[in-house]
Amino acid sequence: MILFILLGLFVLAFFAFCIWMQNTETPVEGATVAKWLMSGVVLALFVMACAVVKGPIRLILTGVHAPAVVVGMAKSAGAADQDSLLSPVFEFITATGDRVKGQSRTFAPTPSAQVGDSVAIVYDAAAPADTQLLAWGELRFFVFMLAFIAFVLTTWMAAMLVSGDHSLDDPLGILPRVGRRLRLDPFRFPVLFILSLVIPACGVGTYVLVNRAIELRADGLGALGRVVTLEQRGSRSGNGSISPGTFAFVTYQDRSGAAHTIRRSAAWPLSRLGVGDAVRVLYPPRHPALGVVDSWDELYLVPSFFGLMALAFCILLAGVLRGAIRLSPGPRAA
Repeated sequence: MILFILLGLFVLAFFAFCIWMQNTETPVEGATVAKWLMSGVVLALFVMACAVVKGPIRLILTGVHAPAVVVGMAKSAGAADQDSLLSPVFEFITATGDRVKGQSRTFAPTPSAQVGDSVAIVYDAAAPADTQLLAWGELRFFVFMLAFIAFVLTTWMAAMLVSGDHSLDDPLGILPRVGRRLRLDPFRFPVLFILSLVIPACGVGTYVLVNRAIELRADGLGALGRVVTLEQRGSRSGNGSISPGTFAFVTYQDRSGAAHTIRRSAAWPLSRLGVGDAVRVLYPPRHPALGVVDSWDELYLVPSFFGLMALAFCILLAGVLRGAIRLSPGPRAA
């Protein structure tokens, strides 16, 4: 709901600016109004983003951490029951021994935790019902607003650099100072922009995948699996995608006796498994169908790749910022 209100205000502000421009005879005056209007929108979004995370940050810094278990889902008011957004409801025990229920601060079609999941939370010791679920999914709206602010500022900076028109500078002169500090030009700016996206993406991917592998090693349950079939190059996997190479499909049983089939990630010749071969499978206790073959490449190959890419991009970024890697147009041929 807040998102639609923000977008509505932005649209109204845009139309108000268009009407003003029609009644403005001096182009410079219209450009000044446009710059102040855009600066006001960015500032308002930033203040709202800070207001959204004020409570969670206060709890994380001053609250009491505790484990909790998700016991249910709260539904938002929707047009129909299937259209309702969900928010995890969890139960935990305070330091004084009281059993308290809390709820996530966000509603989403796919909540950050499912019923039965063990989660980490933080609560206010003076008011235990004031809680915060410690999960990345809880910051979706905050991340969206920061991404929108970054998009506006990036577009603004790109327009300034490409056009070279100082009339596009922001009213406070912040963007020009940043550009001079980073020695930005139409060639350095795209490189720095791309690196600012791929480095956090690779870092987050590395963290999530490594953490998942460590948890699976520490808390996962083991089972004996057997290769039941080999799918040839161009075969269709369970999710509908076309899988190149020859993959081994492994069947195993969890502790309840239910059978599950998973696909070995590595294809031949990286994997030399044949039909009937036995392998060890690790699976999460609460999600037994999400098992993986207990091998280094299944658990750590992809996060290692993301980690190396993040390191390489960081070295490239340092070289660009220090001037060791120069980005400029080459000399034109005579």
